[in-house]
Amino acid sequence: MNRLNTTLAAIASTLVLVVAHVAEACTRVVYQGPDGRILTGRTMDWKLPIVSNLWAFPRGMERNGAAGPRSVEWTSVYGSLIVSGYEISTTDGMNEEGLVVNLQWEVNATYPEDDGATQTISLSVFPQYLLDRYATVAEAVADLRENPVLVQGGAVPVGPPGRAATVHISMSDASGDSAIIEFVDGQMVIWHDRSYQVMTNEPTFERQLAIREYWQGVNPREFMPGTVRATDRFVRASIYINAVEQTSDLLIATEI
Repeated sequence: MNRLNTTLAAIASTLVLVVAHVAEACTRVVYQGPDGRILTGRTMDWKLPIVSNLWAFPRGMERNGAAGPRSVEWTSVYGSLIVSGYEISTTDGMNEEGLVVNLQWEVNATYPEDDGATQTISLSVFPQYLLDRYATVAEAVADLRENPVLVQGGAVPVGPPGRAATVHISMSDASGDSAIIEFVDGQMVIWHDRSYQVMTNEPTFERQLAIREYWQGVNPREFMPGTVRATDRFVRASIYINAVEQTSDLLIATEI
């Protein structure tokens, strides 16, 4: 029952959608409470409706990467509950083992060039690929590094024609482990550590970590960056996520 409650709470907090007037202002956090209480939450701050629906996918679904003749093919090992974006992609979701995947805007993303050999997968399908195949962050990271897939970008289906869908992706699991997947200079870059509890938008995660390190020398009771910019939100969320009350109580942890 505790596992079921944890799962439902994580789904509730993970699939929060906040429509704001400021575009590209998403924030994702992982709460690591006592007694194994792990919750992942995010905001979806996008100036245009993303036409979201909830989908429950069972195990055993036959899938493909929707990226041409070399598209990767797989059968889903785990069932998942996901939020769709424009009914063409998985933007957020959680599988039955507690792996959570969140997709966020990242203006600097540049996707790999086709090398003519690596199996391919559409960006819109990639988050579902992760949910279908892996139980933990460590398992996903190890397989992506040993058996990489070539993620093909696309265009945002609304707004200015031809606007590239530049994103990065976070993963977290039932143990509280985290990883960030980015596309930097045409390469997939994976950052993997339990301490990577926060992700916002830009700049690249490497630079976000450097900014966080800088602010660790400043007393947050005296001063914190206060704008809605991604860098400021990253700093504030990094401080808050470890400063809030630590509790194993499900309802209190979810409200935090």
